[in-house]
Amino acid sequence: MMMRRAVITLVAVAGLLGAGSWVSGAFAATGEPGTVDDPLVTKSYVDEAVAQFVSKEYIDQAVARLVDKAYVDGLVAGMAQKSYVDGKVAGLADKAYVDAKVAAGGTGGTGGIDAAYLESRLAQMKSSFEVVRVPKGSTILGESGTEMVLRGGKATAIVSAMGGVLDATDGVDLWQGAQVPPNHLLVIPVSDGRGMLAQADLILIVKGPYTVRSAGQ
Repeated sequence: MMMRRAVITLVAVAGLLGAGSWVSGAFAATGEPGTVDDPLVTKSYVDEAVAQFVSKEYIDQAVARLVDKAYVDGLVAGMAQKSYVDGKVAGLADKAYVDAKVAAGGTGGTGGIDAAYLESRLAQMKSSFEVVRVPKGSTILGESGTEMVLRGGKATAIVSAMGGVLDATDGVDLWQGAQVPPNHLLVIPVSDGRGMLAQADLILIVKGPYTVRSAGQ
């Protein structure tokens, strides 16, 4: 009798130990909730949910409804035809001059024209006067036919070996270092580096192409 009870007790203990080992193994296999071993939401579930709401075909159809490529191409062709652009350039400036600048790579010499520089040059070639400010120590140089009037500040003439700066008001030439009279119409006869040196901050009105260079350039 005593032997039978001992055997039953050993069997019960062994069963408990086996159950404990199985539970531990199950938790170890599945991992803690929310970890890599036991994700809260699987990737396949997320992919399936997303696919139900957004599909490539749906997006393609929506884009096609909003943007008709032929319509966009038509607008671009109507707004920026080459002949239209060429006509505008020819109306504002000498097209051969602009083409030469493009071929030379603009001012940067990198093979592509500087758009800001081109716009500046085209604006300068318009027929009306514009107000130009030149800082002290800088120079303003005109090209053939450029007209300048000093409205404020002090400046001296910059000339070349070919001649002086024409003071059309007095009918004389200004020579190197001569004081520029205020409110006199000066005309640059040739594009060879003639203009003014600012002895103080200048305000001028200018008609025609010009270049402003800071001190040291």
